[in-house]
Amino acid sequence: MKSPEQFQRHNKIIGKILIVVSLLHLVFSAFMYNAVYFFDSWEIFSDIHIGGLTLRHPAALMYAFPFFYVGLALIEFVLAAGILANQKWAQKASMAPAVFYFFNFPLGTAFCIYIFLTFWETPTAAEMEVSQKAEENS
Repeated sequence: MKSPEQFQRHNKIIGKILIVVSLLHLVFSAFMYNAVYFFDSWEIFSDIHIGGLTLRHPAALMYAFPFFYVGLALIEFVLAAGILANQKWAQKASMAPAVFYFFNFPLGTAFCIYIFLTFWETPTAAEMEVSQKAEENS
């Protein structure tokens, strides 16, 4: 980002997109949590034999996925609030969940690249102050 004004605009866009993505993750986790009951009734999910390993009641293992997405959604909510409040820690920390977005082709990959391009080099505090003073004087 060249100017602090552009950075602030992209900062708000990323914060709002993170809120939408976290809401989608919550909806998806609720769907997955309820889908476990559906898969639990199938005979194919009684026991799974993989080589010498026997996985008993694998539908119970499927409960891990919704809880992963709920945790990811909560982290995204906190990061979105921090980004919208212009916190440096949230800008740098948002790169961690962006790694998970990379595998959601094509929109997740585009959002991951957008986060990395925006937050890799952030404007310094001095540049932000100069920009704010210029806005106040105009």
